[in-house]
Parts: sequence; C-alpha cells; structure tokens
Amino acid sequence: MLPNQVYYFEVGKGEWGGQFDFRITDAQAYRRISIGAVNRLLIAAMRFVIAVLGRPSIASVITVDETEAPAGTARNTYRISKVGVTLCKFHDVYRLDPDGEDVAVTTDISYGPVPGVINDYAAYTARITDGGYRSCYQGLRLLGATWVARYEVAPDRNHVSGTLTCAWGEAREQMFRRTQ
Repeated sequence: MLPNQVYYFEVGKGEWGGQFDFRITDAQAYRRISIGAVNRLLIAAMRFVIAVLGRPSIASVITVDETEAPAGTARNTYRISKVGVTLCKFHDVYRLDPDGEDVAVTTDISYGPVPGVINDYAAYTARITDGGYRSCYQGLRLLGATWVARYEVAPDRNHVSGTLTCAWGEAREQMFRRTQ
C-alpha cells in the first residue's frame, strides 16, 4: 500500500475526536495583515470562546473510496464546536496521487453556528511521508491567510497531533480515534 493510502485508508478512516486550540503568535504581524473585517471577527470570536469557555472539541469522520480517482479518494467531515455550538465545519475531499505521496485537497468551509452564512472554499496540496505517518498540507487558505498544516500519527495509529501555522497565528489539534 502506498504511503498516502496508508495515511487515509488505514490510519485515517473512521471517527475521530479531540481538542482544538488557536492563538495569535505575532500580534504585530496580525495587526499589519490585510485579512478583512469578517475574518478578524471570526478570529476574535474563536479567541473569545477559548478564553471564556476553554478549548473547543473536534469531531471528524473520514470515509474512503479506494476505487475512485487514480489511487483512491477520502472524504472528511470535520467540526469544531463548543457547548454544542458549531464554530466551523469543513468538508474535505482528498484525491490521492498514484506517486504514493501527493494529495490534491479541496475543502468547503462553513464558519459559525448557522450553515450557509459565512462560507469559503480552499484548494491546496498535501504530501504524505514516513510510510503514511506524517503529512504536510501547503497552501491552505483560512481566515484570509495561507497556512501550513503538519500532522504526525502516533505509533499506535490511534492518536494524531497537528500544528497549523501562518505568518501571525498557530492552531493545534490533538485527535484520538473513536471508531475505525
């Protein structure tokens, strides 16, 4: 099995839970960056929720179709919420390349508790390495910025740690397998 197939079909497939954290790492860069009022409002809302209520929860379900696309396709419905309120929801499609490492990704994003009010779309790439135990996503556009996301699978294949960074911020994800 190719590394990108190991990552999505063997490790990723199933239900995942976890916690999410987000912080501004460079306040000066954040003040200078042109990301628009809506993105600044979303960032302020996320920081407020974390400061007042604590880190939000992650719920993710990954399904796979090994026959679709040249080397298979995976889909992820990923939700960040706090006290039952959705803060954002992602619908990802991962199209695996037969080279075994590359992945083309598209994501439909909905911010806030009311679907369809604040939406976005991102197309970016991923590279899966270390036999399917590490990933790096490049060119992910979120909140008006370009992010790099790096994930590492634990040896037990039941825990994944992720760090997303941009010029002014950082998000961290700690995920655990609920079901396969």
